[in-house]
Amino acid sequence: MIMKLINKNECIDIFRNFGANKKTQYLMPQSADGFIKYKFKRNVKLTEMNQIDIILNLKVFSGIDFIFALKRKHQLVIDCMVTEFE
Repeated sequence: MIMKLINKNECIDIFRNFGANKKTQYLMPQSADGFIKYKFKRNVKLTEMNQIDIILNLKVFSGIDFIFALKRKHQLVIDCMVTEFE
């Protein structure tokens, strides 16, 4: 998990040094600690979404469990979008 956090093989890693400053609209450097926390949260949510996708594609759940799995996946998608805009 640690190696996945420090790999620089995604677009988010390439542009990690910059974040928009709302007051001046210029790009400002971000701290490494904040970025690692953000990336960890993001990876946990993406991993859980992938696990739910696998379970849904295998058609393991049916009925109310299937609906709960879809609801959880939808909530994770919303959480990922909110995390991106924080």
